[in-house]
Amino acid sequence: MIEFQRASSEVSPVVRRDKCLRLGQREIAEEVAVALTYNGSTYAVMMATPADLEDYAVGFSLSEDIISDPSDIDSLDLIAQ
Repeated sequence: MIEFQRASSEVSPVVRRDKCLRLGQREIAEEVAVALTYNGSTYAVMMATPADLEDYAVGFSLSEDIISDPSDIDSLDLIAQ
């Protein structure tokens, strides 16, 4: 199994509310560059969270009419760089 970075990180920004400054807590999404390649050619590169990349690739392929059914996929490889 390939290990990708976490899908989110916790940050502690300074928040101003009611004319007061205080330390806040926020969960923000982490994103990585994702390249979708079909038959050796890159089709698209976009930013996405590293969670559920297999589902993301299948959904993208379906919505772009690259495949008509998930069974059309011969192989799906996730490669961490």
